[in-house]
Amino acid sequence: MRGSLRTIAIKIRTNLVDQNNLTPQERALNSRNMPKPLFFNTASMEILRRMYLVSETNKYTAEVSKLIALANQMIGLAEFSVTDKGRSHVPGVDVHYYQNIGLYDWQACDLPDNVWTNRSTKLKLPDSHQILSGEVPVRDRTDCFTYFIWDGKVRQGGGLWSKGSELYDRTRSYDFHSNFTMYALAYYYTNDPRYAEKAVRLARRWWLNPKTAMRPTMQYVSFDRNIAGRSYGIIELKDLSWALDSVYLLQQSPTWTDDDAAALKQWCMDYHTWLTDPKSFSHKESTTKNNHGWYYMLQTAAVWKCAGATDSELGNMLLSQIKDLVDKTNKKPKKWTFGLAGDLPRESKRGRAVHYHYFTLYAMILTWRASESLGLSTTSLPLQEFENGLVRTVQTVLNSSSLVRRSLADEDKFTESELHERGTLLCAWLRDVAVSRQTLERQQIDGLCGNLPLKPPVVPTDPHSGIFPFFSMW
Repeated sequence: MRGSLRTIAIKIRTNLVDQNNLTPQERALNSRNMPKPLFFNTASMEILRRMYLVSETNKYTAEVSKLIALANQMIGLAEFSVTDKGRSHVPGVDVHYYQNIGLYDWQACDLPDNVWTNRSTKLKLPDSHQILSGEVPVRDRTDCFTYFIWDGKVRQGGGLWSKGSELYDRTRSYDFHSNFTMYALAYYYTNDPRYAEKAVRLARRWWLNPKTAMRPTMQYVSFDRNIAGRSYGIIELKDLSWALDSVYLLQQSPTWTDDDAAALKQWCMDYHTWLTDPKSFSHKESTTKNNHGWYYMLQTAAVWKCAGATDSELGNMLLSQIKDLVDKTNKKPKKWTFGLAGDLPRESKRGRAVHYHYFTLYAMILTWRASESLGLSTTSLPLQEFENGLVRTVQTVLNSSSLVRRSLADEDKFTESELHERGTLLCAWLRDVAVSRQTLERQQIDGLCGNLPLKPPVVPTDPHSGIFPFFSMW
């Protein structure tokens, strides 16, 4: 009874805050039936927003305060555009196209000596994908035209904020999507129009202004080696998924106009057409069974929703993709998404297997969030297999003493604190499952998560980890 009265009191106080802080136009917009985001848990976000607005002090509202402090710190920075790279790297193509080098494409002249002398190192020849083993060819140090794929090792210029990355679009894309998400969240939690204005300026420069906008395609995402059309780089735009969700948080702001909404919808329609064109190399990602396939599905769902797809259409697409990804008709378990031992077989043999397990699980967690948001039936067999496999794999990865976890190659040599940071997102999801499905006992989760924080950090220590920025807010 006492808890219920306290909730009612907070709601009344928050409504008063909203009435006092919102303009008449914002109140009118707020009264509309807004579309629901695909990944954000707006029910829990609304509870947190109410607590923050009435100055409740606890560990959850402290996270909002950190977000706001960061937003204030960065609000004076310039907005981002793909045109900031200054020149196009592809002949005959303008700077409006997203361009980047193949992250794992190494020129022979740049490979470290020990890669050539160590026979256990695996290099793939790009054309034949033959694994080099035994005798390694002698390298000519002047040979900067022969390429090799060094899986999991990002070459110079490809890493976020690395030397030379300013020449390409990957870093500024991450910065745009993260900052846009941050300011949309800041506006949602505070009603402060400054944050909405900043978010809209970011959106217009990246998506909408014809002079600076990115063209809705990833045709030149991996432009080196003179190969036209490589699907592997499409995953670089994975952050678009939650950035588009953030747009829904701006819809009560008069700063985000009907013209803005219409222009973004057209951008999404065009990108969705390119992304799903069966004649385009982009469609190859939809058939990929590892982390690329999962992030492709998230992008496709978010973009199609932005383009106007109904929840029914999105639900059918999501269910079909999940069914395909968890399919076990192949008799070889190593080809399955979820392994018999609780691992992800398609990631287990990679050089950075621990990283790729976490990275893939994060995409699966957002897929689960989307299925919840769309109200997909939990009794459907594909969803049951998906959720059961996901829970089992999360438990395996969090259990650092398990034989499977210990057997995974770990070239990153993660510290305990780094693993804890990666584990917080998985634990947050396990707690969601425990509440939503009651499939896990609280003591099971406590045994795996121990003293890990309830939420991931506001900003990941390592942006390459794949942890969603500001996930503790949504």
